[in-house]
Amino acid sequence: MRNLDLAGTMHAAGTGRRRRYRSAAAALLAAGLLFPTATDARIHVDLVQIGIPTRDARQGAVRPGTWTPIVVDVSLEGETSFDGALRVVQRDGDGDQIVDAVEVHLLESAGGVQRYWLYTLTGDASFSTQDDFGIELLGADGQAVEVVSAGELTLRVVPEQPPMILFDNRDRNHALILAISVASGGRVLDVADGPGAFDREFKVGHVAPSTVPNLWIGLEAVDYVVWDEADPADMSGKQLEALLEWVRQGGTLLIAASGTAGAVAGSAELAAMLPVNVGDVVRMTEPGPIARQLFGNDSPVAFKGAMSVARCTARPGAFVYYRDEKTRTDLISRIRAGRGHVIYSGASLVDLFTKFAPRITDVEVDEADPTERGARRRRTAITDSSAREFYRRLFWLKFYDKPEEVPNAYNHPLIDQIRGPVQFPEDAGLYLLITMAFMGAYWALATFGSWAFLQRRGWQRHNWTAFTLIAVVAAFLGISTVEAVQGFGITVRQVSVVDAEAGARFGHGAAFFGLKTASHVDLDVWLPSDPQGVKAGFVQAPSATTCFLRPVLGEHELEQAPSYYTDPGRYELRPANAELVGVPFRATMKALEGRWSGPLSGRVTARVEFTRGRAGPTDIRFSPNSFVTNELGVDLKKCYLLYASRELYDTRTGDTASLRGRSGFAMWAIPLGDIKASETALLSERFDPDGKHPGDSLKAKEFLDAFVLSSEQVRWLESAISTFGTNSPAGQIDMRLTKQQSGLLLASTTGDFDPESHKSPSMYGLAYDSDSYGLRRGRLRCLDLRDHLRPDAAVLVGFAEGDGGPIRLATRRGDREYRLQEPEASSCLTLYRIRIPVTGRPPGAAAPRPQENAESQDEGDGD
Repeated sequence: MRNLDLAGTMHAAGTGRRRRYRSAAAALLAAGLLFPTATDARIHVDLVQIGIPTRDARQGAVRPGTWTPIVVDVSLEGETSFDGALRVVQRDGDGDQIVDAVEVHLLESAGGVQRYWLYTLTGDASFSTQDDFGIELLGADGQAVEVVSAGELTLRVVPEQPPMILFDNRDRNHALILAISVASGGRVLDVADGPGAFDREFKVGHVAPSTVPNLWIGLEAVDYVVWDEADPADMSGKQLEALLEWVRQGGTLLIAASGTAGAVAGSAELAAMLPVNVGDVVRMTEPGPIARQLFGNDSPVAFKGAMSVARCTARPGAFVYYRDEKTRTDLISRIRAGRGHVIYSGASLVDLFTKFAPRITDVEVDEADPTERGARRRRTAITDSSAREFYRRLFWLKFYDKPEEVPNAYNHPLIDQIRGPVQFPEDAGLYLLITMAFMGAYWALATFGSWAFLQRRGWQRHNWTAFTLIAVVAAFLGISTVEAVQGFGITVRQVSVVDAEAGARFGHGAAFFGLKTASHVDLDVWLPSDPQGVKAGFVQAPSATTCFLRPVLGEHELEQAPSYYTDPGRYELRPANAELVGVPFRATMKALEGRWSGPLSGRVTARVEFTRGRAGPTDIRFSPNSFVTNELGVDLKKCYLLYASRELYDTRTGDTASLRGRSGFAMWAIPLGDIKASETALLSERFDPDGKHPGDSLKAKEFLDAFVLSSEQVRWLESAISTFGTNSPAGQIDMRLTKQQSGLLLASTTGDFDPESHKSPSMYGLAYDSDSYGLRRGRLRCLDLRDHLRPDAAVLVGFAEGDGGPIRLATRRGDREYRLQEPEASSCLTLYRIRIPVTGRPPGAAAPRPQENAESQDEGDGD
């Protein structure tokens, strides 16, 4: 009993202690839940923006294959400091993780919210989810820490909804207009309202000037930017620099400023790119013909009071939309800057729309007018507002005569033809063939061959020794064969497109790379703007640049899920430096893509001049002064001269080119053949398709019928989607092209490609005779030359085969110095596109307007 009582006493005591322990543990747990540690719970992370915010998508709009900006706000509460990093992770085409990270340094004493920018890539539209855009906060030890987001603790902040996907194909061809105005944005939303009157479906985004991306790549998905009452003080210097670089890379920027005109003129970098010299602000009291010339309204307009406008004087090369004679101001003008355009309005858009622009639905039209103009005006009178007409004229938008239904429309991905040869397509078949041959030889030698040899010598007792020796030799031969097939070191294949002005030694370019190693290795990869400086040792390390380099994310069919490595690696993006750090190569190919700006190793000098012959107005010819001199140091092959004898639209009448072209045969692709290095080609001699002696005229009808752009596009399309090259065009010049060359030419003229005019795909081996044939541009939208084909300028296009042009990749292992990688001569191609001023007036051309600047003021010609 004592023992029992003792046991009971011990049990009672133990039970009391356990109860106290449980109570203490419960209290500690409750305290932990109510008062989390400062390291985890007191760091607040807010996912502010993904892509470009639009009214159609709460999380913003993104475009597959392009850079996507992510804006994150971070704040600290209850702790003195925090040091770590923000990270976003995406997957490349192999499934390897690509990381962009920025350092985070927080001080409670500093207070407030710190804003950070991350840049990731948007993958295949079919498989993108909101999880692809999740972000993590890492501590000093590199591990993810818990943060407070939307009132909850989490290790990874993920948006509630996926962003909206912008497409670039025939059925869903999206254009994005971004308003960065503080106020209304100038009724930009009207462009996206109503039925599809244009060849592209417009989406409209809006951000405050303070949230414009701080790198130009953050605007890569945007086509047009509208900045009403622009004030450079509303954004940082880095943001303004990014916006202007986006223009040089091909964007179109509309700036409207009257009250803030002084601030615009006071910004040296911004003022240098304007089409006008900005003067003082004056009052406009009479409307003049603004309603007709800018809004397409022929009805009387009741002017609603005076309007403040900045007195502007157009600079040489600017195109003036409207000049007000009363105030002696070029109210709205446009000029080219790099590959893009800047439009300036001396009046705010709000004033223009409220004081001058009634709804166009009030316009009276002649219903009996059977002309194309009459049809357009009727459609405009029913569906379009004055704002839509205004932006149509300023942005050179095209009407789209889209049928109600196009069955089985085929969207041909041009990227397959252009990028295909750099992806080592022959490797898979070669590896399989060698593997099968090696297996067969090894099996025959290790069995029948070895046994017959041993039996002949009477060495059957040494069979296992012989088998071992054969296995060792086979292993050695196998490794040697693999090395021989894969090559030694690093192999690069590339295709490049380089744009430059005639006479200039500076250019812009885009390139696709296939980079392969012979063994498993991690490499840093860099796209330098001055490869020759790297080679000479003047440039040794990456720094801030306008170039970029990125991996190509996977592209998959809708029904085919992506396949990835089971053991993915991880490497780092450095968007500001055009650098990838620690890229894992498994003796396989990585597909990369880059955008480049930098010096050229040579130049093309040229002059294009049209004259009229004695036979009358239809007798045209190149003047004897027309020439092209190739000083690039490489032969240019299969050259064309692309030219448009009419504008995209007539500002006097408001007629806009439809998707079917620019009024008949106004778009030309004139074959010039090959132009060798250091050769001067006289165009009056080259352009002789009928074999006449140099200088003979070519009648206008023969000229247009033989070399209209749409006819050449049929040849290019046939080459791009078949196994055979194109036929030679009219005349004796051989212009047979490869699939890759044809794809590049189609990508350069996609904006003037009419799918309805190419209705017989069966001639190319397809099944549907009546279907239209569309082109899927995807990430090739940056190559379109539509806005550069003008009456005052032609574009010479020619191929440098076996030459990578001025663009090079550089690689290194570990902490070694970067070394340039020369591309494989048999697998690289460069398309040069040289813009040449045009003088003279060919048939059908409008009166010539002043020449545009060869380049923006901050980019020199070299001579």
